[in-house]
Amino acid sequence: MIEINEIVNKILDIRNSLATRKMRDWTGEDLTAAILELSILKMSLGRFIAGIEDEKNQQETHRKKLEAIEYFKNREDKQSTRDSELNARLDTIDELKKELKLESQVKDLRILREDTSTLIDTIRTRISFLKKEMNGLS
Repeated sequence: MIEINEIVNKILDIRNSLATRKMRDWTGEDLTAAILELSILKMSLGRFIAGIEDEKNQQETHRKKLEAIEYFKNREDKQSTRDSELNARLDTIDELKKELKLESQVKDLRILREDTSTLIDTIRTRISFLKKEMNGLS
């Protein structure tokens, strides 16, 4: 199974390849192949985003559960409501960090997915231009 890093690297490789070559040097066949590969990678990226979002939601649920457990332990120890809440949050800070890391990954991958869509649209525009150019020559 393809890994997320492999997907990201392939998308970036195609993007960099497009950026380093003049668009006019790309044939219609090259551009069509790039669109096909980018589309497949974009779909795979979407599945990974959904999986990471699920993991983030599970982490959030886990953190909130632990926070509630810690809160009630603190209340049993006769801490004030405010202190119990604060200490429960402090006791679950590592879980919060994991949750925020997952949230950041989702955000970054969504941006890459949107950028990939933009790149696909740009390539489609170039292919349309090539078709018009070819029709004009005949």
